[in-house]
Amino acid sequence: MREFSGLYPWQWTPTEGEAFIAHLRSQRHPSDIDGATYEVAISLFVEYLNDSRYGWGQVSAERFGQAPQDMFHEGNSVLHSVEYEGDPARRPLMYYEVQAMFDAADARPSRIRGLGRKGALAALRDTAVLHRVSATPVVSRPASTRLARWRQVWRWRNC
Repeated sequence: MREFSGLYPWQWTPTEGEAFIAHLRSQRHPSDIDGATYEVAISLFVEYLNDSRYGWGQVSAERFGQAPQDMFHEGNSVLHSVEYEGDPARRPLMYYEVQAMFDAADARPSRIRGLGRKGALAALRDTAVLHRVSATPVVSRPASTRLARWRQVWRWRNC
């Protein structure tokens, strides 16, 4: 922030904060997460400077004639300007998208069988695994690990 604005922390205003975040977002690969991270870091730093337990705000006011001021608030915060802060490709699925995925998986075995092709049983197993893995909280292992373990058990039982 100091390098961007050329000002010291006691001179920073909300205008400089907004300009800094706008500069970050205009970069080649903008990320709202980066802007939010900077906002939080700068806000915590200014909060530390103004905390009466440390006395930096008073020292700044005595030496430079002004104390640091809060730069980010609800109206100019990145946190409130976007609905989802992560990578759009990795957002959680909406309810209708999950339902469409399950509907497509449920219809696949019948479609394969109706065409007279092989693979209906495998598609049915995949559908069952999809339902099972999707209903299991992912706290212990990733879904791919659970799926691989399920396949090992299936092969062992059906040898």
